[in-house]
This record gives sequence, C-alpha cells and structure tokens, in this order.
Amino acid sequence: MSHVVKMYAIKISQLEEYVQETLAWERLLGFYKQENVLLKTRLSQVLDNNTEDGFVETAEYFNNHFVFFDELVASLLQDIRQQKDMLETSGKGDHNNDKLISKYQQKLRKEIEKFEKEAATLKHDFNSKLSSSFHIS
Repeated sequence: MSHVVKMYAIKISQLEEYVQETLAWERLLGFYKQENVLLKTRLSQVLDNNTEDGFVETAEYFNNHFVFFDELVASLLQDIRQQKDMLETSGKGDHNNDKLISKYQQKLRKEIEKFEKEAATLKHDFNSKLSSSFHIS
C-alpha cells in the first residue's frame, strides 16, 4: 500500500496577498493607536473641567477600556509580526508551515474584524457620553 503525501504550498500570488493584508492591518492598528491617544487626551481635558463623582467614575471606565485597547493593539501587532515571519519563511521556499499560515491568516482576519467593531462601539459610546454630559443652553 502506497502512501501519498499531499503538499500544501501557498501560491506566490496568495502569499503576496497575505503579505499585503498584514501590512494593511499594521497601518490600521497604527491608526487605532493614534486615535486611542486622542481619545485619552480628550478624556483628560474633559476630566480637568468636570470632577463630579459620577463623571469621574465614567472617566475611569473609559480610561480602563482605552488602556485595554492599547494592550490589545500591541498583542495584535505581535501576532501580525509572527505571521509576517512565517510568510517570509514561506516566500524563501520553506513551505512546511503553509497550512498553518493560511489558518492563522483567517484567525487574524476575524480578530481584526472583531477589534474594529469593538473599537467603533467604544468610540461611539465615549462620544455619546461626552455629548450627553454637556448641555448647551
């Protein structure tokens, strides 16, 4: 009985697409890092002018979420760097991890999509809370 080993090799065009996608994710996460800095700055400015107990608690809530998002961005960037390393190895002809690369790319894609939704929700909630905290007469 003969055993046939099926090789799973990523095609060059697919490999290049994965590389481009990881580069796009890095740019996207860079944008979110900058936006998070701006949101924390806005929070600090608003907190300087509003020290009511209820608002201080709200500020702590949002600050904790902003810090969590900083950590999440750092973790995602680390995962992306790992993926880029595997892609580079595959591009040099070592196809031992190609099946893993495809699965990991799909996993990262889902994580980035989830992150974007959560970031949009947090930003919306933050902006809504700020606008409801100030009443223009």
